[in-house]
Amino acid sequence: MAKPPDPWSRGRITGGRCRTWSSRARAIYYAVIPLLGVAVGYWVALGFLASPAGRTSMFTPSRIASIVALSILISGILAAILSAREKAARRDASLAAERARVATAERAAALAQLQALEAQVEPHFLYNTLAHVASLIDREPATAKRMLDRLIVLLRASAAGGANGGSTLGEQAAHMRAY
Repeated sequence: MAKPPDPWSRGRITGGRCRTWSSRARAIYYAVIPLLGVAVGYWVALGFLASPAGRTSMFTPSRIASIVALSILISGILAAILSAREKAARRDASLAAERARVATAERAAALAQLQALEAQVEPHFLYNTLAHVASLIDREPATAKRMLDRLIVLLRASAAGGANGGSTLGEQAAHMRAY
């Protein structure tokens, strides 16, 4: 059996929809709701106490004015506190988003710098290795062949790692052995 929706969770009773309202509309809303609550609460409580004289004395213009003034004062203080907290939360969220953006940009810059460095180093390594193999072909052909075989393994590992932008630890170990 499906559970009926909780009116508190949707903000119908607490005014969850008013988060999109202007601060002036929210201030009026949060000042009027407590006033209505106090008036209804006094009316019901004095009715349960069977005190018609209490109802009459409680709802005089001077008592109503004092309740309204006190409610407006309390609502104003709460509004100031909550407004400051809301601004601080927005500022913290903005700061966190900016930090995340900067960290992402720094990671991208470091990766680009590493790729640029690899692009510079690999051609020099290749040229030096080929020059060394060429010098070994006449004197030590077996060593030259072994160097060429390892160079092929190294180039394959480099090409495989560069295609998808990442590699496993095993692939990195094979790359280092070939180097």
